[in-house]
Amino acid sequence: MADFGESAIGRVAPVDSGFWWIVLLRAYTKSTGDSSLAEMPECQRGMRLILNLCLSEGFDTFPTLLCADGCCMIDRRMGVYGYPIEIQALFFMALRCALILLKQDDEGKEFVERVATLL
Repeated sequence: MADFGESAIGRVAPVDSGFWWIVLLRAYTKSTGDSSLAEMPECQRGMRLILNLCLSEGFDTFPTLLCADGCCMIDRRMGVYGYPIEIQALFFMALRCALILLKQDDEGKEFVERVATLL
């Protein structure tokens, strides 16, 4: 039975929310010219956690990516199934933004290499 937003939000973290967070952080740094927020340890850690999840083996078949109430934060009432193209495009954009935002320190360098290999 499909969930149309009445109950799943508390149980399922939509996959696209992490991607949007990275994209919006990049939009903020680009529009303001202020990269201090993105350089904060908390933001760097957040990006690494999101990337660690989405770069893990088998991510493309995680149930949260394939179920309607798990893949989309915004259009949950539409009944999205399969591999939605907008999620794939958002994933690609989040990876491109992460390449720009991640620090080239010991922890960030590993993720930059993994993202670059994937792209």
